[in-house]
Order: sequence, then structure tokens, then C-alpha cells
Amino acid sequence: MQRVAAGILLGGMAFLFMSSWAKADAKADYEAIFGPEARRVDATRETEDDAAFAEKLYESSQRLSDSPELKALVLDKAFQYGIRNLAGLDTAERAIRRNRSVDSDEKIVRDLKVEEARFRLSSGKEKIEAGERYVQALLDWAQAYASQKPERADELLATALPVATSLRSTQVKEILDRRRALAQARSAQLAREARFKMLQTRLAKDPADESARRGLILYHLLERNDPAQANKLLTKDLDETFRTYLPMTVQPPTTFTENLCLELGGWYESLAQSATTEGKATALSRALDCYRRYASLHRRQDAEGLKVQLSVEKLEKALGKGYVRPPTLRWSSHYRPPPTQASPVPDSSKTLTLDLGKGVTMKLVLIPAGKFLMGSPKEDKDQDGDGRETPQHEVTISSPFYMGVTEVTQAQWKAVMETEPWKGREYTREGNENPAGYITFPGAIAFCSALSRRTGRVFRLPTEAEWEYACRAGTATRYSFGNDSEVGAYAWYDRNARNVGERYGHRVATKAPNPWGLYDMHGNMWEWCGDWYDPKYYATGANVTDPTGPLTGETRVLRSGSFYNGERSCRSACRHRVAPDVPVNDHGFRIVAPLPDERTLTLDLGKDVTMKLVLIPPGKFLMGSPDSDKDACDDEKPQHEVTISKPFYMGVYEVTQAQYEAMMGKNPSEFKGRDRPVENLSWQDAVKFCKEMSAKTGKTVRLPTEAEWEYACRAGTTTRFSFGDDGADLHQFGNYCDRSCTFPWRGKKDAAHSDGHDRTAPVGSFKPNPFGLYDMHGNVWEWCSDWYAESYAKLPAGEAGGKTVDPTGPTSGTKRVLRSGCWHMVGPSMCRSAVRRTNPGYNCYQEGFRVVVDASDGSVTGSVRSTGHSGGVSAVAVSRDGRLLATGGGDGRVMIWDAASWKRLHMLEGHRKGIEGVAFSPDGGHLASAGRDEDVIVWDPATGKRVAQLQARSSGVAYSHDGKLLASGDYGGKVRLWGAPDYKPLEVIDAQSGDIQWVDFSRDGRWLAGGGGARCAIIDMSSRKLARVLPASNWFVMRVEFSPDSRYLAAATSESSAGGPRLGKLIFYDARYWTELRFLRTGLEETPYATFLPDGKRVVLWSHLGRFRVLSSPDLRTVATMSGKSGSPAVAVFPDGRRAITGAEDGTVTVWRLPE
Repeated sequence: MQRVAAGILLGGMAFLFMSSWAKADAKADYEAIFGPEARRVDATRETEDDAAFAEKLYESSQRLSDSPELKALVLDKAFQYGIRNLAGLDTAERAIRRNRSVDSDEKIVRDLKVEEARFRLSSGKEKIEAGERYVQALLDWAQAYASQKPERADELLATALPVATSLRSTQVKEILDRRRALAQARSAQLAREARFKMLQTRLAKDPADESARRGLILYHLLERNDPAQANKLLTKDLDETFRTYLPMTVQPPTTFTENLCLELGGWYESLAQSATTEGKATALSRALDCYRRYASLHRRQDAEGLKVQLSVEKLEKALGKGYVRPPTLRWSSHYRPPPTQASPVPDSSKTLTLDLGKGVTMKLVLIPAGKFLMGSPKEDKDQDGDGRETPQHEVTISSPFYMGVTEVTQAQWKAVMETEPWKGREYTREGNENPAGYITFPGAIAFCSALSRRTGRVFRLPTEAEWEYACRAGTATRYSFGNDSEVGAYAWYDRNARNVGERYGHRVATKAPNPWGLYDMHGNMWEWCGDWYDPKYYATGANVTDPTGPLTGETRVLRSGSFYNGERSCRSACRHRVAPDVPVNDHGFRIVAPLPDERTLTLDLGKDVTMKLVLIPPGKFLMGSPDSDKDACDDEKPQHEVTISKPFYMGVYEVTQAQYEAMMGKNPSEFKGRDRPVENLSWQDAVKFCKEMSAKTGKTVRLPTEAEWEYACRAGTTTRFSFGDDGADLHQFGNYCDRSCTFPWRGKKDAAHSDGHDRTAPVGSFKPNPFGLYDMHGNVWEWCSDWYAESYAKLPAGEAGGKTVDPTGPTSGTKRVLRSGCWHMVGPSMCRSAVRRTNPGYNCYQEGFRVVVDASDGSVTGSVRSTGHSGGVSAVAVSRDGRLLATGGGDGRVMIWDAASWKRLHMLEGHRKGIEGVAFSPDGGHLASAGRDEDVIVWDPATGKRVAQLQARSSGVAYSHDGKLLASGDYGGKVRLWGAPDYKPLEVIDAQSGDIQWVDFSRDGRWLAGGGGARCAIIDMSSRKLARVLPASNWFVMRVEFSPDSRYLAAATSESSAGGPRLGKLIFYDARYWTELRFLRTGLEETPYATFLPDGKRVVLWSHLGRFRVLSSPDLRTVATMSGKSGSPAVAVFPDGRRAITGAEDGTVTVWRLPE
């Protein structure tokens, strides 16, 4: 009988595939295909037939994608037959998930029917367990419905009561208590509605009844959480406070100034005093929103800021878990205006714009650090049935980062990669502003690597946690715009794309952005994340701070949903996965950039006065103005590339009058105020201040060069101002001559804005630039150290129109350079990043300055120690506790030293040739040494006695971080593993690389790296097999080392150029994907060796030429540099991160004190 039914099914399917599905009658088609077998199953009512038929219906539905009506009906029938018996319940659950035509409420009903059937059809112990699950499901959904649909909640509790009673469950009392609470809430609701109707009646009879109008406004505003409706009742006859503050309740908080935040928050607090219980919670929640917004704007640690912080803490304590953020209240932290209005623009001071060349740019916005709930709550029935989005758990993103405002576009991809993977392929729309499609995971990684090399910054894919955190943008709802289904205003998805024939990625940023200014976080394209996928990863409870996903996997995570998917796939928490190398038309990505390590320096000037400086990293920028800038003067041209090769500290603020008076004992300023910038001084006065401050602090304090000043002002931007091209925004970032100024230059002022400052403003009164520097546009002109040249073309040879490195301006002149613009200047054009001015020849109340301090000044010092090695020191190591040092020499001897006293404890002899490497075991109980005699000897550092001698042909040795393994390199391209502490041979692994010069284990135990020949061998320690070989050099890899967090692999290499000298090179690989992240050329004829500091944020780079450098990780920017004696491969760091040790050819070592 079943074979006959199957024949009917196949014949019917063949017929229907040839027909027009759009015109098919679903019920008739179902009857033609499945009717006979359905009637047979109904007649027999055998449970096996029910389950088998349900499964057949479900499988058949998967081939009906072109007929959504018939597919929905077939899935509906599969559900109905599936719940008839236990064997079909799994099929019934799958049918619920697959049936997109069923709304969320009906899905809940069907889920509960499955649980009820499981309870009804089970027996014995299984029946009790099924009953407990059924009761719990009813209680969970009753809780979810309690606030919005109390009648439905009571129905569910009424259903749960007899089941719980039959089970003699302890939840019976809870059910009865909940029903009583619902009845009381319903009674209170009826009372509120009666009062509402009474107020409506009063106002209808007498529109002038101000008391009734106020009551209705507060009812809508606080109890109904509907400020839009409340505003409809506003009239000019109401008191001034209502007319002032009520219109603000429908505005996004991103439009509020600090003062408005304080005023509106105070108004809400006053409303809470006389509100009902429900209204009070809403009023206090809105006040909390206002004060939090104030705190995000007010960055100064002053009395007002502390007062607001105390208010925030008080409100958070008062509200507890009762914070009100209903979806009907549109202006809270997830507010977006209706699609018909202009969308808010992200704060331009928190954006980064990259110039990709060929007129293509990429904009990224700063995402703040914070906490959020990752995943979906269990009551969200749109999540996938495998539990991949649960449990919902709190995750901390500990550091801010930049994220692409849009998905990577085709124009951006072509500008960086010079390829078009989507070209000529189906289901794609070509266009510069359309997202790049058919992008594989390796392709996205390659884009990030190429962009990193081009720009000198680190770019990568977001982690899954970073992606969801940025998508939610402070919200806890299903979408970043609420719990409702207004998806079409924010996303391209199946209903407005695929279902209307537009099966391609649409132009980016054509839908509304999320609250943090990110577009297309819901739909358009699935976006790659950096994590491996594991459906059970959330359940591990691990890595709740900056999680990076599972260590291994077969598929990678994608987020967002796409034009092809329904709205459930566009939720903030939805997770998808695909094999990394599969190109699909709706697969794209967006990038993130970690912030450079932000370090500050605070100097004590005496008299309770300090000065704060921020570290400015080295880099390249375009100095001057392009010809296209109509406001540019001739002295700003030609625009040319400049390199700032060394980091430096720059004053966060202009030098204040308090700081100047503390150092110089006087205050020449025309406009007095401790926190105002000092002015009315000459260039010589500024230089004298720097000399006095240098003597006071022991640092070399100076004026910035003109190039340093503009580089710091631009802060990575290429626009006219550090906040963009539009000078209309200047009033947010700088003090210039606006409506508040009573002494305008040439009688002109900007009448459109008023910042409240007549002359100079206290430093820090406006928003900072991306480097955290205040008042770089306006307030006072700032002295630079350079002589003035009339144009960059007249600078010394090699400094004009071409690439320059650390330019210092003309060697002589008659006037000095001023930068920034000032309070006296009208119009934004005089406050641009590139604007220049000369000294007028007299002290002026428009002129001040800020200072810089060289980052490497006095920060690295070295002390030389003799070891007694003949033939040079070729290897060094420090024990993990920092108490012992080991040195190996070209003389074949190993010496052990007390690190504190520099007393030699043991001189170990046993090698016949020079030492290649030494390594302490993690507990310090053993020391392994490798020599050119192809032996590895293990010593006891306490006694100096030999523990083991291994035949290894070794040149490098390393212990695993758990101390259970010893690895050694091999001149034959092998890596050998030994057990510890017995040192029995375990494995010989062919690394398929030349001589293995160096080995290192990753701290997480996953990898072992070996550097030799021209390549790096990566061994998977779970299988102890070669995983991959990374090309690293055309000559030799000198040293490899993993970062402390196991995320990066550093490879120090030496390359030979065709017919030329050898070149040193340091390469950073991303150990998650094994892609080259960035590299640094270290110098001609230089052989480099590198090791990480314990914090992982810095790298010591040492060369055989005696050059010692400290670099930041992973961007490889120079933090400090010194020179020492001609070196060797020997370099190690102490566990405190404050010292490093290097060896020299003359048998000495140098202990370097590193910068903090």
C-alpha cells in the first residue's frame, strides 16, 4: 500500500512541477497527491502509519519551495499527523519550525500542543517528566504574556493547574499565586481605564479643562508609554514646563545637549513623585536614559559629572530589574525615526574615514566598550530548534573598536583587491554601492590583510560577540529597532527583495541604520564573523569577556540574514554557518579595526597642577590641502605625503594659565581663567616654558613640529577637519567667532551658532578629535617649532611635494608657524586641519601653544654585564618566576645566574660545540640546552647536574606551557617531541621546511610552530601532525614565537634581494586563520630576532647589528628604540615586563629597562 502511495506521490509531484505553481489550488493539489494515503491512514489509525505519513509529508515539503501555499498546507498536515503519537512528535516539531506561514502566536500554540501530546501519550516515569516539562512551558509562556496579554496568561495558567495537580507538583501554589496576581493587576487596570474614560469625558465636555488634559497627557506618557499620543494633547494653554519638555519626549536622545539631558531628566524625576506605580517606573527609566546620555557627552571628571553619576546609581538601584523599555516608546536607547524622516547621522568625532584610492573611501564608526545579553531568551520561538542561540548570557566587550558603517561594497573590494568575484554570476547586481557578494571566508580575511598592509592599521573580521553587540547597539529586543516586525524599514529581506524578484544584494545604506549608525545589520547580506561555529558554544558558559568562539570547527559563523531570508533570520541574535570556502551570492562582510593602545602620560608641574599627554602613534598622512579645497591658501600646497616615524606624547589640551603660572610664576593672558588657555605670549615664551618644564619633569619637552601638529590634528582622517568636511559642525568641536563673540575679526561672525564663549573657552569645552585631543580647531592659535615657508614647494630639498620623514621645516626664517585657528576667526575655513598662519611680530591674545614629549625619551636604558663566555653569548633564557637566568655561549658552555645579584650559580659543560638555544621548564626545575653538536642536554638548575642527554640534531628547544612536552628543532627539517620529565621520545614530525632554527608552543596548547628555511611549519598538537606551512621568507626564518594570548605568531626572517643586500623582516600571522596580518621591514643587512612581552601588547625586536626596539602589537609601531653592542640571536624578557636581556658577540649581555 505504501509503495502505491509513493508512486502516486512521485507521479503527482512530476505533474505539479510542470504546472504553474502561482495558479495552483493548494487544497486540490494536496488531495491529488496525498489524499488517498491520508484516507488510508485515517481509516487504520495505527500509530506507525501516522508517524510514517507525517515524516513523508515533511520530507515532501522540502521539494515544494516554488509553491509556498502548498508547502504550508503540507507542513500543517505533517504537524497534525505527527502529534497523534510519540513517534511523530519530532516530525511535528520540525514542521512547526519550517512552516513560515504560521505566525508567532500560532507557533506557541503548536509548541504547547506538542508538549501536551508528549504528556498525554507517555506512561510511567516518562509521563511524569513530560508533564513537568509541559507545566513549565505553560508557566514560561504565561510569564511572557502577563504584561501584554493577561487574559491569555490566565488561560495558560488555568490549563497548567489540573496537570500540576495530577502530578502533585509543588508548582500548584505558584500557579494559584500567579492567577491571584493577574486578577489584582486586572482590577488595577480596570481602575486606570475607568479613570482614563473619566478624564476623556471631562475633556470632551470642556476642552479648557487643564487638569483633565494634564491627567490624560501623563496617562499616555507614563502609564501607556506612548509619548506620541501624549503630544497630540499638547496645547499652548498648558504651563511652560509641559510646552517645553513634552515635545522632547519624541526626540532621540542623540540630539540632546548636556544641559537638555539634565533638564529633561530632572523633569521626569519630578513627574515620578506623583505618578502611579507603573507610571513611576517609566518616569524613572526615562530620567535614567537622560542621565546616561549626559554621562556619555560629559567626559570631564568634575562636580557636575560626579553628581550625575550618583543620580544614575541611585536610579539604577531604585529600578532594579524594573527598567521600562517597551517597544512602543520610540525614543529610548533603540529609537529610530520613521523611515520617512531623515535618519540621524553618527557622531562624526567617532568615525574613521579611510582613503582606498581611486576616489573610494570607507567609513567606520567607533563602537564603545560595554556589556550586553548575547543570544535569545528561551521564550523567543523564532530561534532555531537546536539551541544555538541559547542560553542567553551576559558578555563583556572590554575595549572599543571601529566597525564599518556598511558592508564592504564592490567599489571598496575592487580598490583593495583588484578582483570581482561576483562578475558575470547569477543573482547579483553590479554597482559601486552594492555589497560585494560571492565572498568566501578566506577572501574576507585576505581583504582585511591587504587593507592592513596598505593603511598601517590592523583590520579584521568582527568576532561573533562584537557583531551582535554592535547590531544590538544597546537594545535588548529581537531587532535593534524593537520587538515588532517593521523589518522592511531597516532591512532588505525576502518580502521586499526575493519575493518580488530582486534576488541580489541592494545598495548599502538605503534602509534606516541602527542606533549606532550601522546600516544593513538586519538583512541584505549574510556577514562573515571570525569565529568557528558550534551550536552548543553558548552552553559552555566560557569566555564571557571578549569571546572568540570555539578553537576548531568545520564551518564559520555568519550573521545578519539576507535578501533571501525571512524576518526571523534578520533578528539580532540569529546565527548561521557555512563552510569557509563556499562562495554564495548573499555572502559578504564588514570589517572592524581595534583602537591603537591608548596610553597617557601625566606630568606633575607642582602646586597641585598636572599636565596630561596622550601617546600619538607613528604613521603616514597627507599634509596640506588638495587643489580641490576652495578655502585652501597657497601656503598649504602642494599636498604631499609625510611620515612620522616615531611615537610622541602630545598635550591633551592647550597649555592652561594654571599650568603656565605653575612653571613660570606669571600669567600674561588677556582673558583670565585657570582652565583657559594661556595666550598673549611669543614663540620665545613658549620655548622658555618647555625648557622649564623639561628641567622640572626630567623629560625633553618641546613644541611640536608643524608636521607633528597636523598629523595629530587629523588623527587618521583625510577630510578638511578631523570630524569631516562640513564646517557647519565646527561649533561642536571648537571655539571660533560665532554669535557669542562680541569682538569679531573685521566685524564678521557666524550668526547661526552660539557656544556661549565670548573670548577664549576653558580647554576641553568641546568634543575631542579621534586621538583624544581637544581644541585642535580654534580657541587659540598654537605655536609650532618650525620656521614659516610661503609654500611647501619652498621647503628644503626632499621635503616638498614628495615623501618626507619627520620634517622640521626650513633651516632659517623670519617668522614661526602657528596652527589651529582661534576664537577671533569667523568662518570654519580658518580652523581647518591644514590652515597655517605666521607670527604677526608681537604678543597677541589669539596665540597659545601645547607641548609634546618624545615617547622614547629616557624610556629605554641598558646596563652591560660580562658573562665570561668566549665566542659570544648566543642564547639567553629567563625562568618563569624571574629568579634565574641562563646564558649559552659560542664556547659550548651554559651558565646559570641569580637574576637579582647577577651571581653565577653554575657553569655547565657537556656540549662539544656552541650553544644554539636554552629554555627553562615552566616550573624552573629543568633547563634544556641545544648545541651545534646536535645534542640536547637537560640540566637541573638547582644542582647543575645533567638529567638527560638527547640525540636530536637540534638547534632550538621549547617546553610546552604545561611542562609535559619538550620540542626540539632539527637540521633535517624535523620536529622532535619528548615527554617530560622522563624525556622519552614521543614523535618525529616532518615539518617539510629546511633546517628548523626555532620552535615555540602556543600557550593554549593547540599549536607548535617551527621556523626553518624559508617557511614556518605549523603543527596541530591535537593530532601531532603538520597542519600547514606558511611562506615567510626567500632565505631564512630566524625565530618564531606565539603571543601570550595565542592569537598571533611572530616570525623574524632574513631575506635576500635579487643581486642586493639581505633585508630583515618581521611578519605577524593571525593564528586563527593563518593569514599574514602585517609585516615590518627592519633594515638592510639586518638579522632580526623578536620576542613578546608578557602583556602581549608589545614586542622586543633585537638585531645582530645591536639595534634594540620596542614595538606595539599587533600594529608594529615603534614605541622606543636604542642601540647596543653587536648582537646575536640571544634575546629574552623578564616576566615582570619591565626588563629584557640580549647577548653580544663580545661575551657580554645587556639588561634593558623598558618603557612603562
